[in-house]
Amino acid sequence: MSKIKVDQIEGSTGSSITIPAGQTLTVTDGLSASTITSGTLADARIPANALNSNIDLTNLSASNLTSGTVSDARLPANALNSNVDLTNLSASNMTSGTLPDARFPAVLPAVSAANLTNLPAGATPYGLFSKIDSTVVAWSKTGSFTMQTNTGLYIEVNGDIKTIASGTSITMPSATAGTDYAIWCTTAGALEATANHVSPPSANARKVGGFHYAPGGNATGTSGGNTTPAINEYSLWDLKWRPSCPDPRGMTLVAENFWSDIYLTGINHNVNGSSKLNVQISDGGSGQGAVIPTFYGGNGSTTYADYNWFAASEVLASHGKRHPTYAEFIALAYGSTENTSRGSDPVNTQLDASFTSRWGVIQATGCMGTFGNNFGGGASGGSYWSGTGITDGRGQTWLLSRVAYFGGAFNNSANSGTRFSNWAAGPDTDHSTRTSRGICDHLTSV
Repeated sequence: MSKIKVDQIEGSTGSSITIPAGQTLTVTDGLSASTITSGTLADARIPANALNSNIDLTNLSASNLTSGTVSDARLPANALNSNVDLTNLSASNMTSGTLPDARFPAVLPAVSAANLTNLPAGATPYGLFSKIDSTVVAWSKTGSFTMQTNTGLYIEVNGDIKTIASGTSITMPSATAGTDYAIWCTTAGALEATANHVSPPSANARKVGGFHYAPGGNATGTSGGNTTPAINEYSLWDLKWRPSCPDPRGMTLVAENFWSDIYLTGINHNVNGSSKLNVQISDGGSGQGAVIPTFYGGNGSTTYADYNWFAASEVLASHGKRHPTYAEFIALAYGSTENTSRGSDPVNTQLDASFTSRWGVIQATGCMGTFGNNFGGGASGGSYWSGTGITDGRGQTWLLSRVAYFGGAFNNSANSGTRFSNWAAGPDTDHSTRTSRGICDHLTSV
């Protein structure tokens, strides 16, 4: 069979070409794709390999593909590889349909989460709180009562994702010493602090962190702190950098290891929490026992007759906290003035600047002896079995050791200090110089 090669076809529209019997017509080159601006070419008119890897598609502008569908079979396997320029393809026109994963290059360009709004139901990552640097707390202190973001953030608020840059200022309210503040992210993507931890500052704002504004500054050496109110930089918390207990208020992070209550335990902990400024301290004095937690049979008003180690343990446990070990107490109290005591009963949680630690723990030493989580010093009972008196009728103990209390009390003179410990009393004994301070683990997540 012979073939006729036609290099150029001339004639008016509608002209016909007659092909002799037994011969074929091959058309090569000369057909410019750039001139095909409208109309349709039937699939049968395009050879099977018309769009293979050797075809030059550079003059085909993707920006003109605003409607219609190009079937996957019409595109070669490598048509959208990493060498293809997709800059003129506007994603804003892709309002429906699906692009298979194979059509995307392995490495995608950066996408701004700020544009991820109005996502369809089921597509929004509700509860998202993501930090670009997950190894740090989300906020940083920039002044005595000023703060900013410490890293970039992506936060879901009311169904939209908000992008907040590192170094973004937080709007602050008026300052009141001894107050815990909450940090909220609004639906506009702004950050605002308020003293209210329940009601948001604007509709649908989300609480994402907080901090404590202390009545005095932290210790910088080993002689206590000062009397200048300031944000305690170790009290800053966010949703993925916080105490493991349910309520993070009134706590400070010790050496990025564990969290400690800033203040000693108050009588009305059920209302005020276990750590609050200017409340009466719970101790073993007459009528000064803490309110019994409802978890342990309390009614919200009845107090312990004896605020001993057992009672204090129940109070702290009701807040998701515990007594510090000897090593933990030494760490949390570091920076408080050594070898000295207050001299008189403090009665209330208050600023005694000389006894503030590096981490901002107030009345850390020399004010009230603090129950520890350690036992030692020999058996506290006079016989092998303790009798039910030690446990308040809740069983007996066999050669139970004595419980420790740390830090020294207001009447311990030069004996008080960060490594002070006394192992002479049983867990059932109470005294007007002893109280508790809660601690809990440090919780981080990515």
